[in-house]
Amino acid sequence: MAALAPVVLALAVAAAPAAPDDGQPPPDAAWHPPAAYAQQPGVPAAPRAVNVTSSETSRVYHVGETIDIAVGFDGQVVIDEDAPPSLVVGLDGGVNRTARYASGNDTAALTFTYTVQYGDVSSDLDYNGTDSLRGSVAGAGGGAANTTLPRPGGPDSLAGSGDILVDYAAPRLFAADTVRTGDSRFGSFGGGEYVDAFSMGNRTYAAVAVEE
Repeated sequence: MAALAPVVLALAVAAAPAAPDDGQPPPDAAWHPPAAYAQQPGVPAAPRAVNVTSSETSRVYHVGETIDIAVGFDGQVVIDEDAPPSLVVGLDGGVNRTARYASGNDTAALTFTYTVQYGDVSSDLDYNGTDSLRGSVAGAGGGAANTTLPRPGGPDSLAGSGDILVDYAAPRLFAADTVRTGDSRFGSFGGGEYVDAFSMGNRTYAAVAVEE
């Protein structure tokens, strides 16, 4: 029986294609751009929205009162103050209101002001959705900022940062003649002022309007 001749298999390994001279990647090939195409030092990445908060006290707010709402970013942002962005606030019953830009250009937080209007009710004030920040917001490097907001109701949302309630019509104190304006027994109120809570006799009144 004749001896079997050894068979030598030659495996050819193709070298990865070199980057073309124009710096563009070759088709259908994995390629890492040269350092010249990487983000340059000193040019910040586009900032993104990270939280929505308010410095306001957690309580009930009524018609005509204002609530400041801050959208925080992870870097400095720039806006056009002649055409500023706005924030859509979501209320109970599917009602939306617009919070107007107040301040924050060239900082890491934009502040918007919402004014309570007649008919507004909210058991825990929040914005309408993750796309509620409307308008143009840019980073310090000039690129567009990521304005997608945290999920409403989540820990980084407005509702997650506090308990701001809205009630356009506070209950009235019918026995107004028993609580005269400036009456020191129950505190000093002016005509038409809102009082968060006080006791009279064996009853407690919350968020009542005292009228002259």
